[in-house]
Amino acid sequence: MTTIKIYDNEFEVPDTYAEGHTLSAIEAKVLNRVKAENIANNQRKFIKEAIDGEGVTKAVIDNFNEYAAGYIFSEAAAGSSRSTMTPLEKEAKKIATALVNKHLSSTGRKKADVDKDAYDEQVAAVAASDKVQKAAKRRVKEMEEMAELELDAAA
Repeated sequence: MTTIKIYDNEFEVPDTYAEGHTLSAIEAKVLNRVKAENIANNQRKFIKEAIDGEGVTKAVIDNFNEYAAGYIFSEAAAGSSRSTMTPLEKEAKKIATALVNKHLSSTGRKKADVDKDAYDEQVAAVAASDKVQKAAKRRVKEMEEMAELELDAAA
């Protein structure tokens, strides 16, 4: 199930798709369109710089084609800036980001040293893990309990 928010009300939407799901023609068309839009969004800055510089050369086209051929959806690409995360999703992402950054730091690297899509995928994978989900649920519950106490004290 995926939780969505509509006007501050949360609703559960059944997850129809899973890894290995066979797509219908329309599902494939929609996913291919989203993929193309994501690639365009991710490459727009570089293409603009090329246009403002030497122009769209064979090297620029080759670079674009290589990026497009290797593109895979990441958790960040699957959502959008307009999507609203549930408190649980926010907390899990917060915990996962801290853990991934700590791991990078322990190896002498930082977020800027890692490909953005690879970083986002790693954060998403860690956020989905059972341990992080349990910790996030615990933190969200604690925050809700503290908010209730504060509201009761203020009343």
